[in-house]
Amino acid sequence: MTYASEAQICREAIGLQDACNFSGVALTLHEMARGLRCLGVATGRHPALILTIDKLRSLIYSQTFTGEDMDQYSSALLKCRKIAEEVHDGISSAFTPVSNAENDKAEVMTA
Repeated sequence: MTYASEAQICREAIGLQDACNFSGVALTLHEMARGLRCLGVATGRHPALILTIDKLRSLIYSQTFTGEDMDQYSSALLKCRKIAEEVHDGISSAFTPVSNAENDKAEVMTA
């Protein structure tokens, strides 16, 4: 998938919090990191990547909600929400649907 904006990537990361397909989330993580690089956005510690990696951890039952992990998750979620709600040309980008047909197909195939 090609991402048009950092806001779109953040919306994708927020939407992934309900995902249940490890391979689909892992593929999306790679696409998100590549998308951020193509947009010229630094990937190190980016909140969208933190949320997505946290989701991967939850899918393999290694996620913890204590202390620093919870603070990191909460901070990343708030930052993603803020970026996702950026307004471009007078239209809020927070309500633009994000679709990843390849991930949808992957979930159907593995179900």
